[in-house]
Amino acid sequence: MIVTFDKVSTKEGIRELSLSIDLSRVTVLADPTENLSRAILNSMVGLDEIREGEITVDGLPLHDFLCREPQISNFGYVFDEGIMLSNLSLKENLMLPLRWINPNLDEAETEALIQSWLKTFSLKLDMTQRPVAYRPGPLKLLSFVRTLLIAPRVLIIDDPIIS
Repeated sequence: MIVTFDKVSTKEGIRELSLSIDLSRVTVLADPTENLSRAILNSMVGLDEIREGEITVDGLPLHDFLCREPQISNFGYVFDEGIMLSNLSLKENLMLPLRWINPNLDEAETEALIQSWLKTFSLKLDMTQRPVAYRPGPLKLLSFVRTLLIAPRVLIIDDPIIS
């Protein structure tokens, strides 16, 4: 997957950026200030308003690419703080995107997959609790689980360091 920025300016502060990113391998956007890399990622997944220029994915305008199939099938985004909906339990937060993609999913199979990923990340959490019951570190790891359950084409990690 090739993402190309052609003289892109955005609301978040990108100014006339021309850049091509090959996402077929591991790609790291290193930015000590975390401002430009976050703005690039946000504009790629449609979270930032593009004011000028164009972003294309494999030659398609970003909007067309994102409209072809559910965005989360292509881009799995792990937010910096492991953001989850506070009014849902941890399990409900994991299930929300899965049910959106597949409303008829097999509950037993999904539960086994969740438990497998929790074990992989050495997470021992009470899945009936709300996110406020846990510190940011475990929530960020759980957001990795949530994203990997979806199996997106590209995993986008905002600030990969887990605090």
